[in-house]
Amino acid sequence: WKSPVSIFFRSLLLFSSTAMSYNQETSKMVAAVALSVCVGVTLGVFASSPATSLFAPAAVRPAVAARPMAATAPVSYVRAAAQNEYYAPEQAQYSAEEAVEQVQYVQSAPASPFNWLAAALFAASAATGAAFLMMKKRVVSGYEAIRDEPTAIITGAGKAAGIAATSAVLATSANAASLTYDEKMSLSYNEMRGSGLSNTCPIIADGTGNKLSLKAGSYTIDQMCLEPSSFMVKSPSADGKTVTDFEKTKLMTRLTYTLDGIRADLNVGGDGSWALKEKDGIDYAATTVQLAGGERVPFLFTIKNLDAKGDAGQFIGQFDVPSYRGATFLDPKGRGAATGYDTAVALPAGSAGDEEELAKENAKVAAGSVGTIAFKVAKVNAETGEVAGVFESIQPSDTDLGAKAPKDIKTSGVWYAQIAQA
Repeated sequence: WKSPVSIFFRSLLLFSSTAMSYNQETSKMVAAVALSVCVGVTLGVFASSPATSLFAPAAVRPAVAARPMAATAPVSYVRAAAQNEYYAPEQAQYSAEEAVEQVQYVQSAPASPFNWLAAALFAASAATGAAFLMMKKRVVSGYEAIRDEPTAIITGAGKAAGIAATSAVLATSANAASLTYDEKMSLSYNEMRGSGLSNTCPIIADGTGNKLSLKAGSYTIDQMCLEPSSFMVKSPSADGKTVTDFEKTKLMTRLTYTLDGIRADLNVGGDGSWALKEKDGIDYAATTVQLAGGERVPFLFTIKNLDAKGDAGQFIGQFDVPSYRGATFLDPKGRGAATGYDTAVALPAGSAGDEEELAKENAKVAAGSVGTIAFKVAKVNAETGEVAGVFESIQPSDTDLGAKAPKDIKTSGVWYAQIAQA
């Protein structure tokens, strides 16, 4: 036992000193591989040692040769003799001969030459498995970091350069994960399924500038797509006076939050002004994000009935935000705006101080609200009429049918559209 234990601790100390020279993530990987190798080597030494018979019966050969076993009955037969008064001497002689034959069989058993080979294979497989698990964990952690904070892909220089550099960086990041409109249309259902491309907007491969020169007249916008890259939430202060900042969130919804297939009417004035009105399409998506404290905030990401004005470089407008729940939705107590119970509590006593809170829970309100969005054009293709850029919108969150105060949701991302003559 002394030799294997000494080898184990010496190997572990050697690998540990090597791992200390790397960063934290690499040190964990090196330590896991080192521990696996040390365990495998120790098992190999332990298996090949003459002090054990873990693998090779040859380990018991020296002990048997130095101390031959007497022709006596095994303990099991002696115990049986004590319990059975008819135990005969012939049976004892037969048991003794059987014990001698077992010893001779052990002495003649060949030694296994593959002890170190088995130990080496075990150590290699354990080290490979540990390295694979650590690398997988590192990749998943990196993906979660990008998903939790999409703005991490933007460098500090991009932030300092302003909205123009931000647009370029976002457009470049989209190129790595998206396809052009023609490339997406050429894919089959099986090729799209499970790829995540359905939740991405097309990109413009060959752009000719950042402004699309259009003559005065009426145009149609087709295949408009909005792909969010970050969601931030501003919670109202307790006193209603303190100004709060937007907080980073973690997305809880699967890849179903992109708006796509939106159609709109575009009027271009003689002075180059744009007036855009949204008509229809997949213009809303139920989304949920989680704050740092664990609170989850549902909202309806949308640009329904968008009415925006601007020029070929950027345009700003307002849109309607429908209620997250419909008028026929019933809460756990069966209350709803258009159906269900009017109240789920008894008549409150006067001057109790909670009449307003109870009224909010009982009187359901399914009215919508208003949001604001700004679009900036970053890339255009004059030949195909494609435009793309970045957007930022601010809209209210779900109010639980009027039972709680809404939170402001800031959504940022990239957008794409096709413009054609009406």
